Amino acid sequence: MPNFTWEAGRLLGYVGRVAIAIRMNTPYNGAYDPRAPHHADDVMWLADSLHHFERLGHALQESNLQIIEDTCNTLLAIYKDYGRSDTGMKSEPAATFQRQTAFRLNEGRAILTELRDKARALRDQEQDQDLER
Repeated sequence: MPNFTWEAGRLLGYVGRVAIAIRMNTPYNGAYDPRAPHHADDVMWLADSLHHFERLGHALQESNLQIIEDTCNTLLAIYKDYGRSDTGMKSEPAATFQRQTAFRLNEGRAILTELRDKARALRDQEQDQDLER
């Protein structure tokens, strides 16, 4: 069974820092101003960046290397779009992620890339072993 403990630990740390950023866009933060329009947009984009991890969590629990790889590729595409400022959406995700100080989007991408590459390598290794049999 593949061991993704290190990567899962890094991912949980990242998720925690994003959660802190969400909390800082609420009245919990003494500098919170409900009239500032970016607070609601930031909460929306920050939460959006986390809810996609549910599918990855299921794939990790099942140790399904192909689904782990596919899910990471999907998440990497989504995370790439978060860096764009020309999405034409109601608000631009890039501005949200540029304002953050508790974490960097590139950190999330690096973790997803590491997970994907490890799943791919393990899957290739399994396929090679199957061919040798």
